[in-house]
Amino acid sequence: MGTRRIARGRNAGQRELPKTKVQTTARLLRPVQRPELRMPKYTPGSRADLTREQPKARAAKAFKRWFRGRPADEVVVFTNGSQKGDDVGYRFAVYLGQEYIGTGQRKLETPSLNFDGEAVGAWKGLEYVLRERPDLGLPGQHGGDMVPEGGRTGVCTVGLPALPGSNGNL
Repeated sequence: MGTRRIARGRNAGQRELPKTKVQTTARLLRPVQRPELRMPKYTPGSRADLTREQPKARAAKAFKRWFRGRPADEVVVFTNGSQKGDDVGYRFAVYLGQEYIGTGQRKLETPSLNFDGEAVGAWKGLEYVLRERPDLGLPGQHGGDMVPEGGRTGVCTVGLPALPGSNGNL
């Protein structure tokens, strides 16, 4: 907060002294840049309707067909970010092909957004696979090797509106 110069009178040309505690404190702090209001930025395709406006039942059948077609060595992480008031959390379910590996969930610290829950859920789901299934030979399980000799590299993360039975709640 800059101080003004006195325009006229006995102290003309000198800087005006602060009159309140807020003004005094503001002189001690560095200037703060004012926030800018900008339009939201979306990645290409993020606003697309992936069901192609199909009825829900037909879209569900297409999804199940897609899921059954996953290779046996592909890791699939289903995530669900959920927000209720200021509380945000995540859940994940992990599969290796059609084999169920496990689930996890946790509440995030505030301030967090629903999207944070989706992203952290995917991260924690992949972390879960690396920790719980070292036999898979995924990248990151062998001292930082990106593609271990003969290891699997197919990792796919899919976000869903909710896990079965979660009702979207934390």
